[in-house]
Amino acid sequence: MNKNLIRQAIVLFSLLASQLACGAQPALPPATESASTASPSPTMTFVPATATPLPPTATSTVIPTPTLSFEVPAPASGKGTLVGNILWNSQPAVKSQVKLCGDFHFYYGCKGLEYSALTDEQGYYLIENIKPGEYTLLANLFGTSWYLYSEEKVNIKTDKVSFEKPFHLYKLDLEPVSPANAKAVDITKGAPVLEWKEYPNAAYYEIAVDTYFLNDAIHERVVTNSFTLTDDIQISDCDFTWFVIAYNEDGVRISQFENVAEFSIANTGVSCSILPISPKEDEKVTGGQVTVLWEPNSLAEYYVVYFVTEDQSSDIFSNRGGAKMDKNTTSFSMSNVSAGRYVWAVDAYDASGNQVATSGLIYFSVTNP
Repeated sequence: MNKNLIRQAIVLFSLLASQLACGAQPALPPATESASTASPSPTMTFVPATATPLPPTATSTVIPTPTLSFEVPAPASGKGTLVGNILWNSQPAVKSQVKLCGDFHFYYGCKGLEYSALTDEQGYYLIENIKPGEYTLLANLFGTSWYLYSEEKVNIKTDKVSFEKPFHLYKLDLEPVSPANAKAVDITKGAPVLEWKEYPNAAYYEIAVDTYFLNDAIHERVVTNSFTLTDDIQISDCDFTWFVIAYNEDGVRISQFENVAEFSIANTGVSCSILPISPKEDEKVTGGQVTVLWEPNSLAEYYVVYFVTEDQSSDIFSNRGGAKMDKNTTSFSMSNVSAGRYVWAVDAYDASGNQVATSGLIYFSVTNP
């Protein structure tokens, strides 16, 4: 049953291998250690990082790893040391905050033992005197409330220096231009065009468009800063969401929309809404016989119907996973329905099994005769 959830963009994260060389004396800000048990601020957002970058459209340019400008000291007895690199657009991310968490949860954030450091002018961080064990590595997205975290644990070993693969950060400053957020686009004036600001150093973009029902409508790579909706999507009078990511020539994400953008389409002649006929919202049905009836939807190949108690503790009727109710069937009846509060809904699906329309939830009552 659709609840109008908005799909969150999947966060991709490139981890590129590097070799670290030793140099002169340390010039890094000192790392700090603390024991935290508090939950994070509600505004903090933690998103996972994956190890597979999206392949670039052009030949990759390998950015050589800069020589370290500092010497890595030997770990204190019984402790470990971690060295790594934070990059943006394949270049050093200066004064970027890095965290090492002994107990991390994507919702609650860092708890337990925690280490923190800032990167130097070459994007390197150095964390010393770490208690041996497994940790989660996080990096802040340029002073925002967003933190990337690696799903691959960092293993700190006793009396050893660990060299971590680089984090490639991205920014949240890619901006949609049109349609304006939540604006209705009149299809009679032409196919909808999605446009965003051209991003510096972007070699290409990845755009995702989802329907109201979270069907994967469009997922395309483009080299321009606009995209026209055509027959790749079932266009109807409905709501849609869209999201764009910018990549550089190395196939590394450098920016994206901070939030999913929304728009709707009007005057297509078809709708993603199903009109309920009976029972209507808050209608009182006398007796134990209930007939559910709705207007047919032109997009439907078949329907799935739900009829449950208001608290959803008991199913009165549902054909989900059972025999399909074909597009020519727009009603059903139930007898011996006890007095009480109920809710019903009907969803329409196309031949591919994608949801294309819904009635939403209709609450009603059955009373004793």
